[in-house]
Amino acid sequence: MVKPFNEYIDELHKNGSLDDYALRTGTTNKYLFIQLKHRRRIPNKTFMQALAKESNGTFSYEELVLWFYELKTA
Repeated sequence: MVKPFNEYIDELHKNGSLDDYALRTGTTNKYLFIQLKHRRRIPNKTFMQALAKESNGTFSYEELVLWFYELKTA
């Protein structure tokens, strides 16, 4: 993982790209910034796959699953 999901969301928010990422993943910038960034909600498989795909290589689906469930690889 190049950077954790929460840091990625912060970066997008700071540079004004969060709205575009939200649109590409089919959600709102508020949902990403409030619910997902702080792990208040865990997205379903299809949504997690879209989040990973639209991150353009910042993290994979597998890395995102590990981040949301606060797991580490062996």
